[in-house]
Amino acid sequence: MLAVIAYIVAFVAVAALGMVAAHMAARISRRAAAISFAVAVSSLGVAAWVGVAPGSAWVLATSVALLVGGSSLGALVGARIDSPGHLLPVVVVSSLVDLASVLHPAGPSANLVESPRALALLAVWFPLLDAGRLAPILGVGDIVFAALYVAAIRRHGLSLVRVTVAAIGGLLVTMVLVILTAMPLPALPLLGIAVVLAIPEARRIPAADRRNAWLVMVALAVIVAALLVHRCYASTSP
Repeated sequence: MLAVIAYIVAFVAVAALGMVAAHMAARISRRAAAISFAVAVSSLGVAAWVGVAPGSAWVLATSVALLVGGSSLGALVGARIDSPGHLLPVVVVSSLVDLASVLHPAGPSANLVESPRALALLAVWFPLLDAGRLAPILGVGDIVFAALYVAAIRRHGLSLVRVTVAAIGGLLVTMVLVILTAMPLPALPLLGIAVVLAIPEARRIPAADRRNAWLVMVALAVIVAALLVHRCYASTSP
């Protein structure tokens, strides 16, 4: 029970830090965001060269770099989204890719979990109060897309309160599912779904882009479904 409480505290803290970083990145200029991103990537490059050990105190420094770099990248992309309706295709595509990445054995996220050194550089770590150690909580992709949604909503003058509450809610539901299933689960699907449910404008794809957007979303859904079905079939075959 104490382990679960410690994980909840760590998850909530990292989710809150991610949203704070997202709002800060959305408020600065594009030049400042680009500089922040470059500095963060350089810092991570140095950490990779030095060889940061997973679970060491140094991963807190790499986690800060990930928060800064990921939120800056998300803000740079989100600020260039021309219409709130373009968020729906972003959500669908990112969710499908994240599902395949986490649930398929050959996916990048699935392999990341098996590589401690990569995990030290590409996940945000936080202390677990019950064990006196650090643990990976969220991936850099979750930070990037949270900032992307905030920046896009800010650009189009929509409700920052709604997108913030929705994003945190989506992440918390993911946390609950991780606790209940004891499995690593992708955070982007519920994060994105929560955002498009909370922001009606995000569900309205511009008419000129609607056909192509749906073609891409359906095609990608078929590909991901085929990969996951093949994975399930392969795992049950003798």
